[in-house]
Amino acid sequence: MGGWRKWLEEESEYQWLSFAGFAIFVILGSIYINASSDLAGVNTGTLHENGTGDRLLEMTDSMSLWESETGRYVLDGTDKIENYQFSSCISESVTVKLICPGENGIVYVDNGNGWNEVNVTDTNHFATHASISDGSSLVVLSNGMKSSFLVYDFDTNTKSSNIAEYDGESVLINSVMSKGENRWLAGGKILLSTGNEANPPSREAVFDIIYNDQNQLLIINPLHIDYSNDGEIHSIIALKDGAFFAAGTNKAIMFGVNEHTKFEYPSRVVIEDLNGDIWLYGTTGDDFVVRISEGEVYVESLSEPLGFLPEIGFLDEGKIVLHGISNDGSHEALNIDVDARGSLTSLRGIFDFMFIISSLLVIGLMTWNVGDAISKGEIF
Repeated sequence: MGGWRKWLEEESEYQWLSFAGFAIFVILGSIYINASSDLAGVNTGTLHENGTGDRLLEMTDSMSLWESETGRYVLDGTDKIENYQFSSCISESVTVKLICPGENGIVYVDNGNGWNEVNVTDTNHFATHASISDGSSLVVLSNGMKSSFLVYDFDTNTKSSNIAEYDGESVLINSVMSKGENRWLAGGKILLSTGNEANPPSREAVFDIIYNDQNQLLIINPLHIDYSNDGEIHSIIALKDGAFFAAGTNKAIMFGVNEHTKFEYPSRVVIEDLNGDIWLYGTTGDDFVVRISEGEVYVESLSEPLGFLPEIGFLDEGKIVLHGISNDGSHEALNIDVDARGSLTSLRGIFDFMFIISSLLVIGLMTWNVGDAISKGEIF
């Protein structure tokens, strides 16, 4: 038997040295594997599409809203629309595109025949958000102090409902998402009447909005109001499995078909990747991100703290692209390859692979020694 095999030979004089060496190997292996558990595939990104360093505010399938030193503009494909320097939102469906220009009562709509001005209301309100669909669309309005809602049919250019407000505290809406025909989810915050009138305390809120086309009424039902802490819902997204996910600065809520699930994790940006996992990104200095997969929460460590405040995120060829503002006011971006997390080419994957192969090699040699001893009739 070769001398090197004596280190793994049963009841040899090298046995305790072998045990000690293997124990050290296991301990060091676990330390290195743990040290390599940072989220893989995270790289400094480039500012999306226009490369000017301008601030990205919102994206749809074919449009994006930007802010530069001279005002806001919209990229419609490759066409730059600079007429709407105070734009507050963009939205689109298969057949309709919409821009909220920040003017009272006015939106701009492209039904395939170029951009045209549409007067949705004669009141002192301007559009801040919209959920465009074939048929009835929901437009969120503001008078500068609180949000209200209006249903409009941009295919026929007709107003379908009067302006409706939540019958309770004042509401400010940040996000709206269609749930199907004549039904929407809206998320934002309610403003409490107690406290500082100039800066009243706010609470996260999600509303179920239903349009009754028989009597042209809007019904606004609160689905979630978190009275525990100051905060707001910043985004509502539709998930691939048909559920909806509302993310806020205090917590997040998943609205399934039959149940609602709360997650006690604050965020600034939420994204669903192509695998159906939900990613929650927090604030400047966070050294982790939260991933929710099939209802289970995983906290993924970052190799270094987040260097900017996330404002918007989207998928680009399957990778997550995160945009935000750093402490010095510059606009930053981060690319995250979500598939690199489980790849053998990641540092964690390499260490896992090496540890498994080394362990199997040691166990195989020990088994070989035992088999060799049995074949020779040796007694243990």
